[in-house]
Amino acid sequence: MLLASLSPEVKSGRMYTGPGAESMLVAAGSWDMTGGPSRLESRSLRMLPEMVG
Repeated sequence: MLLASLSPEVKSGRMYTGPGAESMLVAAGSWDMTGGPSRLESRSLRMLPEMVG
């Protein structure tokens, strides 16, 4: 779906009648369970020599 093709009224209506913040909070909680950016960064740094060499 192209958001640019929708009128501002439709976009703002969807913002206020959508699922709300709950889905974002669930996603944030899942991200925290994975360890977030710091854990992801440490994993990628450990894999870097294997990818390069």
